[in-house]
Amino acid sequence: MATKYIPFELYCDGQLSPGVAELSYIAEGILKCRIAPHAEQLQPRSERSEWVVLPHTSIQPTVHSDKQFDSQELRVEIAEQGLNLFNQAGELLLHIERPEFTSQDAQDGFRQGFSSPEPQAFYGLGQYPDGVVNYHGQRQALCQSNKGIAAPLLLSTKGYGILWNQLAFSEFVSQEQQFSFSSEAGECIEFYVIYGPEFDQIIQHYRQLTGAAPLFGRWAYGYWQSKERYVDAAELLATAKTYRQKQIPIDNIVQDWKYWGDLGWSAMQFDTAVFGDAATTIAQLHDMHFKLMVSIWPVVGKGSPVFNALLENGYLFETEHWADGHIYDAYSQGARDIYWQHVKAGLMDLGVDALWMDGTEPEFISTQNPQDGVQFCYQQRDTELGPWKQVLNGYSLMTTAGVYQGQRQQIAQGAEDKRVFTLSRSSFLGQQRYAAACWSGDISATWQVLHQQIAAGLNLSAAGLPYWTTDIGGFFTSGFGAHFPEGVDDDAYKELYVRWFQFGAFCPLFRSHGANTPREIYQFGEPGDWAFDALLKFDHLRYRLLPYIYSLAWQVTQHGGSIMRLLAFEFRQQTQLHNIGDQYLFGPSLMVCPVTQPMFYQQHLQQQLIGAADLSTEDGLAG
Repeated sequence: MATKYIPFELYCDGQLSPGVAELSYIAEGILKCRIAPHAEQLQPRSERSEWVVLPHTSIQPTVHSDKQFDSQELRVEIAEQGLNLFNQAGELLLHIERPEFTSQDAQDGFRQGFSSPEPQAFYGLGQYPDGVVNYHGQRQALCQSNKGIAAPLLLSTKGYGILWNQLAFSEFVSQEQQFSFSSEAGECIEFYVIYGPEFDQIIQHYRQLTGAAPLFGRWAYGYWQSKERYVDAAELLATAKTYRQKQIPIDNIVQDWKYWGDLGWSAMQFDTAVFGDAATTIAQLHDMHFKLMVSIWPVVGKGSPVFNALLENGYLFETEHWADGHIYDAYSQGARDIYWQHVKAGLMDLGVDALWMDGTEPEFISTQNPQDGVQFCYQQRDTELGPWKQVLNGYSLMTTAGVYQGQRQQIAQGAEDKRVFTLSRSSFLGQQRYAAACWSGDISATWQVLHQQIAAGLNLSAAGLPYWTTDIGGFFTSGFGAHFPEGVDDDAYKELYVRWFQFGAFCPLFRSHGANTPREIYQFGEPGDWAFDALLKFDHLRYRLLPYIYSLAWQVTQHGGSIMRLLAFEFRQQTQLHNIGDQYLFGPSLMVCPVTQPMFYQQHLQQQLIGAADLSTEDGLAG
């Protein structure tokens, strides 16, 4: 038999109780493990476990006995207090401990503990803004937010990975030799242990489980110009013309929100009063060899045709969004179909080349606290595929699947010949198969944030999601910790922007975006000015590297490769490198070490001073 069922003691409400574990090998180096208090809980009650991991046939083990369950690469020994996992050289990789269930009903939450001999470093888990590179000894909440992406694939320098296959709010905790994953809800514990031992091999196995990342058009690896926002067609076209007149290399331009005018938020239509005949505008961009990406949201504005269609079919959640609309239920196939039909008719049929899917956590509330977003999700009615507590982190996976499948159907029917490219603010394991890249959200323009972004991108790549970018220069130049109110007129901001741009040239995707100040390369000076010349130099360098980058992209698609690579991808056993989060490999041949501190210009620190009205003496008098 390819699957083994064993009695497996576990804790329910703190009491040691009988349970059952199901073991199988998906490949020689991939062990699937499912655990529950009762055997019937291991029978699939929904397709939820297949949203991330695609259906696979188990292989036959090489040894199947009462105490042992082996493949050609792994050996499982059934111990009295759990499972011991070895490689075939006899090295202990992992001890799988007795799990803890909140109750006999797995939907009430559970925790799975592991132990593994030190020393080792942990990477992956997604993208988070705090700059942590090595998660050994760390605690990380795994949930979606504006600046956080949950992707619970853990890589260990001991040569294994763990894919925690739960969509619920989860938490990773590491302390000395012990670490654990826990989730607030689920049908049963399910995880995969993936043996490499090299990180490239682990990522290849991850893609085998969850799907390959399609190859984008070559244009997607060039430069993307975006800002918040081009107000009308005239400004959009003038920007494109200026780039061509100045002969600055660029492939892509982005139209951010409000192109829909008064038609309703994310109405999937261009307002003719502002953009005139959008098809003509897009054709003019194409004539200048530009690709156009436009932003869409999961919230649709009241009164818009897409809102009315979704409302009529009961596909909108009840909480009113700050954008005067409601978020649609992307967990519903019917809702995804309606959403795609309006995207197609209002945008893609006009010639739009790519979709920018903003707020896909989904963002019910604009907040800096991820827990606020989680609680707003919990306040909604159940999704079509289950309670929010069970499916919380999967929204982005589902909504990107809808537009990808819609576009692929168009291609299959011969109605469209474009490769799919989507940029989503949120992501999850498996989302790479839907041609969906991601970025790090509305970050602030500070040197500290720039430094922290490097580790964020590296860990997202280590979680198997290969395409990532940031808002070069930071989204906010004022507020939220940023203090560059003069923007491009401030040499201190120009220095930060140039360093960020240099980093961006060595990210999988090369994209500038933000608010408060212009972002176009030519806004940073004239030829001969230091900032302009530096930006132009690295823009040219990106295009000189395109043959190399496109070759790396093929490796991503064909062989499960990674472009942005922790040093541990090449030097896994060199412990002195395990905590380096600001130096990395761009493909196998280039080492990158971005500059993340100012060298020439200082911020005007008086802009950070606290106003007198906000100060007081110890006895309460005005300061």
